[in-house]
Amino acid sequence: TGMKPGMSDMELVIDGRAHFLELKAGKKGVHRFDQKRFELECELNGVPYALARSFNEAKDVIEGWGALKTVVRRAA
Repeated sequence: TGMKPGMSDMELVIDGRAHFLELKAGKKGVHRFDQKRFELECELNGVPYALARSFNEAKDVIEGWGALKTVVRRAA
């Protein structure tokens, strides 16, 4: 695929800074050695990295990073 082995499934640039999100299929999804190594590289370099095992976990991580804003609309 041309990507670095272990690279996360998603890379988001938020306020000019890279954030990495690995997505797994529930509890059965395996976090491979090369993915763990990439996670450690991120951690050692102060780069945000997270692993999510559900849609809601992924949404919560992305919201926590400030990339999703909740919009509340008032009734007309």
